[in-house]
Amino acid sequence: MILANPSPTVDIAVERVLKRSRQHSPATVQTKKRKQTVVKNLTIKASDYVQAAFKANGFAVDTVRQTAEPLFREPTKEMLASYIPEVLDAIRKNDLERVKKLHKSGVLTGNGCNKFGESTFHLACRRGHTEIVKYLLNEVKFDMNVRDDYNRNPLHDACWTAEPEFELVDLLLRIAPHQLVMEDVRGFTPFDYIRAETNGKWLRFLWERRAILRPLEKKANHDEMTTASVLASLRK
Repeated sequence: MILANPSPTVDIAVERVLKRSRQHSPATVQTKKRKQTVVKNLTIKASDYVQAAFKANGFAVDTVRQTAEPLFREPTKEMLASYIPEVLDAIRKNDLERVKKLHKSGVLTGNGCNKFGESTFHLACRRGHTEIVKYLLNEVKFDMNVRDDYNRNPLHDACWTAEPEFELVDLLLRIAPHQLVMEDVRGFTPFDYIRAETNGKWLRFLWERRAILRPLEKKANHDEMTTASVLASLRK
C-alpha cells in the first residue's frame, strides 16, 4: 500500500532544514522578477512532523490518542512484585547475559514496575540499552503499553537519551507507533524530549520512515484485541 506523504509544504520545509544542516548556511528561495526571500532560523520540530505524518497517512491524532488509551495497563500486584532490585541492577549495568540468566532462572518473568508505574522496560529504554530491550520484547514478551504516573511511555524514555538511539526508537515505533503521539501530563509527546541540537538528525530519521508513521493494521486471521486490531479501525 502506498501512503501519502506529510503535506508537500511540510516535506519541502524538512528538506530545506536537512539541506541547510549539511551546508551550514541559511536556506534561500529565489524566483525571477520577485524579491529574494531568505528563510532564517527555519525550525520544524520533530514532534510536529510526527503529527503531520499521522494526519497525512489518514489518521486524526486526537482520535488515535483516545482509542489508544485502553491499551495502557495499570500496575498490577504481579507487576509490583516483579520490580526486583537484581533485575534493575542488571539493566542499569547493561548486562545482557545477566538479564538472560535471570529470565531463565525464573526471576525475571514480566515487566515489573514500582507504585508510580515506572517499569523495568522504561529503565532499559531510558538507558538506551537496545539489545536488552530486544530481549525483553522478544524473549520475555514484555508489553510495551505501559506508562508511569506522568503518563510517559517507553518512547518518551527512548527519546530522552543523551545521544540519539536511532535503532532503539526504530524498534519501538514499529511495534507501537501510536505511542509517538501520546502526551504526558505536561502535554509533551516523545519527540518533544529530544535534544534541540539533534532535531535535524531526527527529522531525517522520521522523514525516511514517514510512510509507517501510522497505527498498525490488524493481521489476517488474528482476532485478539491488540494494538493493531484496536487502531486499525481509525484508518480514514
